[in-house]
Amino acid sequence: MVEPRETVSNAAPSAGAPWFVRHFAITLYTWFFLGMALCGLLVPPERVAVLESAVITHGWHLSVMALLFIGPVLLLYRRALARPVDD
Repeated sequence: MVEPRETVSNAAPSAGAPWFVRHFAITLYTWFFLGMALCGLLVPPERVAVLESAVITHGWHLSVMALLFIGPVLLLYRRALARPVDD
């Protein structure tokens, strides 16, 4: 006789973990790009010139780029959190 397999749950393996552990990756991603956006506003022109970029010619360009990178990811993550979990 064949023994039945355990059913596989769709719940995340860290479902019982604390909030910070469950959202650690997005927390790091968010803090990195928010830090880049803030530093882009404060960076001196000499440091921007070191980049030798045709796209980033002012510090605020870094800030805009950081916000463009973080915005869609946060919206998708928020949407995924709002979706109910079927057990």
